[in-house]
Amino acid sequence: MGKRKMLRGAAAGVLSISMALASMDAVSAQTASDVQGHWAEQQIQNWISSGNLKGYQDGTVRPNNAITRAEFIVMINRTFGFTDTTGTNFKDLSPMSWAYSDISKAVKAGYVKGYSDQTIHPGSNVSRQEAATMISTILGLDISNIDSVKQFSDASKIPAWSQGSIAAIVEKSIMKGYPDGTFGAQKQLTRAEAVVLIDSAIGNKTLAAETLTIDQPGTYGNDQETTVVNGDVIINVPGVTLNNYEIKGNLLLGAGIGSGDVIIKKVKVHGTTNVEGGGENSIHFVDSVLVNVVVNKKEGTVRLVAEGTTHAEKVVVQSSAKLEESDLNGEGFTDVELAKELPANTTVQLNGKFDDVNFFSVLVTVQLQRGSIQDVTVDAGASNNTIQLSSGTRVANLVLNAISHILGATQLTNVVVNEGAQKSTFDTKPSQVQGIQQNNIIVNTPSTVISPGSSGNSSGGSGGSGGGSTGVEGQEHRPIEVAILAAFLFYRYKFVSRAKDKNLYRLPEWTRT
Repeated sequence: MGKRKMLRGAAAGVLSISMALASMDAVSAQTASDVQGHWAEQQIQNWISSGNLKGYQDGTVRPNNAITRAEFIVMINRTFGFTDTTGTNFKDLSPMSWAYSDISKAVKAGYVKGYSDQTIHPGSNVSRQEAATMISTILGLDISNIDSVKQFSDASKIPAWSQGSIAAIVEKSIMKGYPDGTFGAQKQLTRAEAVVLIDSAIGNKTLAAETLTIDQPGTYGNDQETTVVNGDVIINVPGVTLNNYEIKGNLLLGAGIGSGDVIIKKVKVHGTTNVEGGGENSIHFVDSVLVNVVVNKKEGTVRLVAEGTTHAEKVVVQSSAKLEESDLNGEGFTDVELAKELPANTTVQLNGKFDDVNFFSVLVTVQLQRGSIQDVTVDAGASNNTIQLSSGTRVANLVLNAISHILGATQLTNVVVNEGAQKSTFDTKPSQVQGIQQNNIIVNTPSTVISPGSSGNSSGGSGGSGGGSTGVEGQEHRPIEVAILAAFLFYRYKFVSRAKDKNLYRLPEWTRT
């Protein structure tokens, strides 16, 4: 099988966590004066002894005090090892806040989203149901069955949004109810409960979400038996074939692949497939099912090929890529998003049949080299992108909300030009143009080629009457300046030679500007 590594399990150790954050002056304590006889005494003392928990200057821990959302998030991040961050824009969280970094880690890890009014309430006390939801999300628990909440006498008071998470947490014995038979979903989580909850979650993390890291070339899996991984799979070396796997977490194709090849065959990924490595002949998805693919290779272009029955619902392109469908009898790459993270002047190549291509990028070129796109939408903030359409390709519907440039002789069936997209350019006039700015597009007109045998060449001479077709050939063809256009009414072209029944001409030296 390969080498299994528990990257985020309890064996890695629990990092030091201070319960005294912000304005609290915390000191280390070997004992706590206020935990003796407490129901969580053993767990708290273990944390104190290991240095993972600090108390107050007066020697207390105050286990029954409430814990804020920000404090609980810090405990989770340090315990589970979440370090990656993402940009956040919550109304009530300043970038200067001590909690900003940890909350951005929580958002990146996916267990915190904030409220519908774009707030996060970092200083509010976290409720038991909020804590249950965070932990169940981290562990990837099944929240579809709510039977376990029915045992509590206050089950009718548990909101629908948290019932599934509470049921899953209770089913795994990670949280319990109170002696009076209630769960207390809206009650504030205490410091003691936070310690015990995280302790229990760590134990379940080891069982529920293992991480498989593949760091040696070879074939993993076989056609006869499906290997199920309840966590993530990381491939960080070229020359790997992953065969017949079901991945409940994420799949990472790491930078260690370099420009080498990886084959993903008969693999179902429930989470996100992150492509950070691979070259121009590199990543092959064969008979696989992918929900969300994110392409983000730091340097160079990576080629993703969908083969057989492969279906990738959405591909988010954040770096140079080539998406290709080959020997396909499935849906392939259906939706493609050109993300705003794409660097300017990046080229993305498409080969195949795509349902939707959405532009959020700026100054990016997309080349449709083969196949078709049903719907292309350019976002209002996605300006000056270029779409190059090779001969024989097709785009059914194009909606422009920002100025764009469409190159190629391919006929566009329907184009909608909205506000912001005026002055968009086309090499070929679309069959149908709609939208408020439909009359404000530019159709590029090819340069005119003048035949000397046409009317207006009335000065006679041997250059204008040879047999066969005539034309203008010379060292250069450039647009003719209006100022010298009249000269063509009075001066004949200079005869060069005759070859294969064609008279060859070029303009006099003084007219070639």
